[in-house]
Amino acid sequence: MTLSNADKLRFAEVEDRITREFGDGDTMDFLEYLKQQEETKLTHPLKINFKKLSPTAITPTKAHTTDAGFDLYADENVNLKYGDTLTIKTNIAIELPEGHVADVRPRSGLTLNTGLRVHYGTVDAGYRDGIGIICENGNHAAMTVDVMNQLMYEITGDMSHANKIDEYDGIVEVRRGQKIAQLVILPIPKIELQEVTELSDSDRGVNGFGSTGV
Repeated sequence: MTLSNADKLRFAEVEDRITREFGDGDTMDFLEYLKQQEETKLTHPLKINFKKLSPTAITPTKAHTTDAGFDLYADENVNLKYGDTLTIKTNIAIELPEGHVADVRPRSGLTLNTGLRVHYGTVDAGYRDGIGIICENGNHAAMTVDVMNQLMYEITGDMSHANKIDEYDGIVEVRRGQKIAQLVILPIPKIELQEVTELSDSDRGVNGFGSTGV
C-alpha cells in the first residue's frame, strides 16, 4: 500500500493510541488494523433509529443495497397547481447520531418525467420531528396554457376562449405511498470558523460566477 503524505500524517497522529491499545510487542501490523476497521464499517452498518408518526407512514427503502439514498414516501394526497410550493409529509422521523447529517434530494426519474420539483433539504442530527419534502410544481405546460389564454384575451377582448384552451390545468398529483424524494445520510466533520485578515492564494482566486465557462 502506498500512502500519501496526508495519510502518513493522519496515521502518525493515532499511532500512539494504537500502540497503547495493542502494546509494543504485538505483531499486528498497523495498516492491517486500519483495514480491519474499514471492513468493520462495511460489515456492521451504522444503525439509524426511525419512528413512524402515523399508521400509514411507509418505511424508507432502498431498491438496491448499493444505492446511496433511501426512498421517501408521501403520506398524504396533495394536488399542486402550477407555481405552488408545498411541504409534503412523510411522517417519518429519524434519530441521527452526532456527526451525521441527512440530505433530502430529488429523485431523478420523477424530475425527468413530471413537473414536480423537489427542493434540496437538510435534516440535522438534533431534529426529531417528521421529515417534510418541499415540492414545487414547475410544469411548463401549465404556463403555456396561461400564456395562450392571455394572448386570446388580448386579441379578442374576452376570456370565452379560455375554456377551450384550458383543457390541461398542469396540476401535479402526489398520492400517499408515492416515492417523492431520497434521503442520503452522510458523516460531517467538526468545524470551527476562524476569522483571519488574509486568505491563502489559490489558482482560482476571486474569480466567481461563470469564470470557468457557462
